[in-house]
Amino acid sequence: MPALFEKPDLFNQQCDLEDAIYNANTAPKFNAWMKEVEAVLIKKTGLSSDDLPDYCYDNDFEDGATPKQAANAAIKAAKEF
Repeated sequence: MPALFEKPDLFNQQCDLEDAIYNANTAPKFNAWMKEVEAVLIKKTGLSSDDLPDYCYDNDFEDGATPKQAANAAIKAAKEF
């Protein structure tokens, strides 16, 4: 049972705020990048990311991969699936 006058968890509140700001700033860039990934996937395979096995595209995005690099990695992972 929490204490009656428990101190607020300011560290986690700050982390939540930083996550929200990061997501608000990054989501439009990721969505645009992902549209390019989709175009490469469709051009190379005729399939979208929804048709392939799950792949962590966000990791490639955060690592600075180009859409073509991410699409190629997703295709390779699908072949190994």
